[in-house]
Amino acid sequence: MENKLHTECAKCSEKLEPNNQGALDITYDGGYGDFVDNYDGELLFLRLCHKHAHQFAYWVNNESAITKWHGHAHNGSEKGFWYGHIGWDQYTWLSHLNMFLMHLVQDGFRFARLNFVRNIKDRINWCREDINDSSTKILWGSFFIKLFFLKTRYKGFFYSLYLKIVRARHQRVKKIYRKHYSLDSELFDGLKNSSIPQDTLDLIKRMGLALKEMEEE
Repeated sequence: MENKLHTECAKCSEKLEPNNQGALDITYDGGYGDFVDNYDGELLFLRLCHKHAHQFAYWVNNESAITKWHGHAHNGSEKGFWYGHIGWDQYTWLSHLNMFLMHLVQDGFRFARLNFVRNIKDRINWCREDINDSSTKILWGSFFIKLFFLKTRYKGFFYSLYLKIVRARHQRVKKIYRKHYSLDSELFDGLKNSSIPQDTLDLIKRMGLALKEMEEE
């Protein structure tokens, strides 16, 4: 049985996958007289959820060891993630404001101002037609959408509504298409014109074999 520290947050026991959930994996080592002693070579390892990883990094308070806010991306499903969450990949006005206030308290006005200006310029650059060419057109529509709406996949009313509209449109087009062109006709024409992908042909063959076995039973 796998150690729970390898699959759950060591602080709150939230179950976590190893990737894309904003978790922090920590391995540690020691010997006789140290804080821990793994003399038998056992790998000492624990995982922290996104929320408690932030708390741990803030407690360490050493950017050379682990950055508190800027060293990771978010997919929106992380515990504690919200509209004003601080992170290099967050673009909302509230995340900009939170970052400014955080640096104002911890690092002073001069650094907070420089970081804020640099952050805004960076966001604008990422909204160019070609992010590698500073002379290309700025897509201001994209900039302001990111500024006011949370577009992260798992959070945000705007992006969730957009995905629902896209899915609904896809289903509607699919129904209209199927109404005028049956599956039988599509498969027959595909076989006749040799336009059916190989993986689809393999699936049809497997379905045929399965139906044959069912009939024999």
